[in-house]
Amino acid sequence: MPSGPDFDRLRRLRAVTAEFRDYQGLNLVPPGLLLMSLGLLHGRGVEPLFAAIPVAAATALSVRWYYRRRFGVVEALAGRPRIPAHLLLLALLCLGALFAAALVPPGPVGTGGLVFAAAIALCAYPHWRLRVHHLVVGAVLAAASLLPLGLWTPTGEHPLGFTSMVVLTVVGGAAVCVAGLFDHRVLVRTLPAVGPVGGS
Repeated sequence: MPSGPDFDRLRRLRAVTAEFRDYQGLNLVPPGLLLMSLGLLHGRGVEPLFAAIPVAAATALSVRWYYRRRFGVVEALAGRPRIPAHLLLLALLCLGALFAAALVPPGPVGTGGLVFAAAIALCAYPHWRLRVHHLVVGAVLAAASLLPLGLWTPTGEHPLGFTSMVVLTVVGGAAVCVAGLFDHRVLVRTLPAVGPVGGS
């Protein structure tokens, strides 16, 4: 009869397999790096940005190829269509940014950082325990956003506010990458590699 640790491993295996696409955390790295490049290349013209977009797209395709090669094809359970976590995160970021930028005036609190924090944390649903790293990343980012750093800036605005897009995109993009890397870590520690599809 399976022992306690064996049951935990089986539950973990079932949870990760059922939400396989959500744990393909490397899918979060290309959009995260693209966000960082928007900040780092700010003020250098549009040419570097035009180069960054195809690089991010090529990286995303390489990630998809890597997961297919390592884990094979995993079909979703019937009757459980669900938006992949990386797409949900991008949608939440866009919606949150639009509402916050329109409704919240600039100030000493980092509204933009709070939007990133909330979006990253919400992507842990429904497996809060396995994806606790999303909550940790979100909490760290929220704490940094709530510090009244705007009181010590010349403009009086927080570095993680929407008026300071350079800092916000770099820090937010880095947070997205970190959350994705930890998702990937959960996946590779849970599921065995199958090798190339149709493999040798």
